[in-house]
Amino acid sequence: MSHLSIMIPSLPPSPPESPSRQFGSPDWFRPIGKGPILPGGKFGLNSPPLTPPLLSPISTISSDSSSSDDGDTEEPPIRSRLHFQTHRRASGPTYFTDASPAPSLPRRPSHPYRARFASMPVTGMITPMWNIGEEDSSDDEDGRSPRSEIDPFKMLLPFCKPSVKLPAYTLNEKDFVLAHVPTKRLAISAFKPRMPRIPRWQRPILMAVLCVMLFGSMCIVSWLQQSALHSQRASVVRQTVWLAKMAAEHDVQDSAKVDMEPGYKPANPSHHSLNFQDRVRSHPELASTAPTTMTKSEELAALMSFITGTTANSLPPINPGESIDPEILLPFDPYSTRAKEEMAELVSTQWDNFPIMVLGKLRDPGMRELRQVFKSYNIKPLPVFIDFDQRPDADTLEPTLARLIGTQDAPYVLLKGESVDPRVVSKLTKDEKVVETLAKIGASVAKKLKKNKHQKEEERQEMDRVLGPAPISDE
Repeated sequence: MSHLSIMIPSLPPSPPESPSRQFGSPDWFRPIGKGPILPGGKFGLNSPPLTPPLLSPISTISSDSSSSDDGDTEEPPIRSRLHFQTHRRASGPTYFTDASPAPSLPRRPSHPYRARFASMPVTGMITPMWNIGEEDSSDDEDGRSPRSEIDPFKMLLPFCKPSVKLPAYTLNEKDFVLAHVPTKRLAISAFKPRMPRIPRWQRPILMAVLCVMLFGSMCIVSWLQQSALHSQRASVVRQTVWLAKMAAEHDVQDSAKVDMEPGYKPANPSHHSLNFQDRVRSHPELASTAPTTMTKSEELAALMSFITGTTANSLPPINPGESIDPEILLPFDPYSTRAKEEMAELVSTQWDNFPIMVLGKLRDPGMRELRQVFKSYNIKPLPVFIDFDQRPDADTLEPTLARLIGTQDAPYVLLKGESVDPRVVSKLTKDEKVVETLAKIGASVAKKLKKNKHQKEEERQEMDRVLGPAPISDE
């Protein structure tokens, strides 16, 4: 007689329990990975299935007289279980462990910084990391590894099998730790500087102390700066007093001794007032019986040295037809025995320093032409232009120059003390022999290539000065 079994899936009130085995995880929950179950044969209902059904245990209705007809079979009582009562610590072999009993290992201490999710149930899809290698080694032999059936991302999630077989741990919800959760979390507030908290009643005292310290430091810095400035000022004052004292001593010594004594040779001739000559006359042993006489060339050199010495030098009212008193022009004692030597040195120094001198009237066309000719060259030493009609001693200087040079036609050109006709200078300019002529008198000459804006501005100002109206005289 053939038996017909009808399988009706239903939700069980609770998983089956036995006195010798506890289910720490839903061993009865597994998705169907095989084809439909056929009655009889190798894959019949009487043989243990390779893959558990979707819902287990299954309520079966059988027509077997030995089991179902007599009513001796008792169904387990229905119990209401909560979530925390469903998953308990398994003492026997479970779905995740081998059938062989594992040696009892001490429980690992819980880490204080690791996050634990005690409320998360451990169900079929979650596999502990330490048990992957054991499942692969035990289930790959018969070709029905649960991981290969329920993990659709087998080729996308890499894993490595441990070379040493790890001990089988008993899975518990309190020991479950996610692998991607960091062991320690660092907050940004841990890196912020934390200022010490000061009590409220101490804050005014602290502020007052800080203000006093700040004000005191500013006073100290200011005092140091003032001390440094005072020391520098004192050193300058001491140096100034010392210089004034030394200058007074030199003035006393200069007034006590005679300027021109035998053997004295000044580096540059200096012009003195006539009271020095009176002082020289008071020493008859240093003076000769008669003053030295000057030739026209020496008198011309002495007059040019007197004019170019300082701008304030001007001739006193004298007779232009007679020789000028040597005491007026010469910067040394004309009664000295060394007057001749001093005179020769004065003439040489004057023409070496001023080899080219042009004297004339300001608004004379010839004077303007000579000025343009000499300014068109780079001449060293620079030529000297003297407008004697603009000087206060013009009435005396002009006839004196005419007497010394020997001509009444102005302007006058002096090259190394020699008078040259202005028409000769114009001819030399046309023949381009100005450079050679000026080189013979010891002046270095180079023709200007181009005038810059500063020279043009100087020429414009000079032309405005020359061509401007003459000053109105009181007469």
